[in-house]
Amino acid sequence: TIGASLTGAADYGTDGAGTTAITGVSLTDASGNDHNGTDSGLEVTGGGTIYLYTLANGVVIGTEGNTGLDASGNPIDDVAFALYLDASGNLTFVQYDAIDHGDGAGAEDGTPGADETADLDGLIYVTADVTVTDGDGDTTSTSFTSETDIDVVIHDDGPGVGTLAFDVSGEVTHDETDGEQTDGNKDDIDPATIPGEFSGLGTAIGA
Repeated sequence: TIGASLTGAADYGTDGAGTTAITGVSLTDASGNDHNGTDSGLEVTGGGTIYLYTLANGVVIGTEGNTGLDASGNPIDDVAFALYLDASGNLTFVQYDAIDHGDGAGAEDGTPGADETADLDGLIYVTADVTVTDGDGDTTSTSFTSETDIDVVIHDDGPGVGTLAFDVSGEVTHDETDGEQTDGNKDDIDPATIPGEFSGLGTAIGA
């Protein structure tokens, strides 16, 4: 929920005090305008840049590409996420595609499962429509845009090992005597076939 309030006092003039009311709220840019292809600074995972657009119903969408909206006001490119602020101040964020949280290498700080973030810093503001009514019912309306943006942060906990486990089985039995080994199944191997990693360690016996 977004908290907002008006400060200061309205000028009701000589007709006397009436009412001051917020009649609507919307998500805008810092100037109080709709988004129309604003570069979000984000990308979808394995894809392209996400651009912000405002739909007719007030929903702000992030699309993979900046083709824009069609004649009916619908997005042409795939939608990665959407935000909406209702009249009660409830902000809803819906994600439709994975967001790239770094260079694609997983946990960029080297810690498995690291909490990575991506944000819309400086891009999403709230604009309020305000109506002032004086004592005899005359009205005037204007709009105010918040001085600070909404902190929209998308977290990615990175990959985790889950329920992975590791185990081994098997054994090696060695007899120093040349020829057949004590288990009766394996003979000594030709020293020339010993893996190169053992090179320089000495002369093999009973290999």
